[in-house]
Amino acid sequence: MKLTASIILVAAAVLLMLYPLWGLLHPQSYEAVLLAEYGLTDTTSPDQIRRSAAMNWAPNGILASAFMCLSGFVRQPERGIHARWAGGCFIAYPFLRAAIDAWSGFNLTSHTPAPDFTLFFGGEDTVYLVFGVVFLALASQAEA
Repeated sequence: MKLTASIILVAAAVLLMLYPLWGLLHPQSYEAVLLAEYGLTDTTSPDQIRRSAAMNWAPNGILASAFMCLSGFVRQPERGIHARWAGGCFIAYPFLRAAIDAWSGFNLTSHTPAPDFTLFFGGEDTVYLVFGVVFLALASQAEA
């Protein structure tokens, strides 16, 4: 079971890091995702779409790091360092994602007369904070 869990976590991390490539390679098809997410009109340029897709590497990288650390913790639960790093990544993720989403939204509306900069922190973001705290607690238990 440890091997299966580890493989799934690593695969999820790899997919998270590959996902923004879709927006870089095919901005026209990625535009539909951005239109739905940001409620934009279809006046965005392919360059704006590519920039917004590339911005996703930062929060996706943090979440991928959390998954890689969890993989290490699953393989070696006695080493609390993996759980501590995963916890820190989970805590940082919603803040970084909110900042990148705001910056990406501003990028996508920068061509309009009144560009929109909206920082949003939703209820689903608290799940990542709770996971972070849980993994920090697990780390302290592993080292005790």
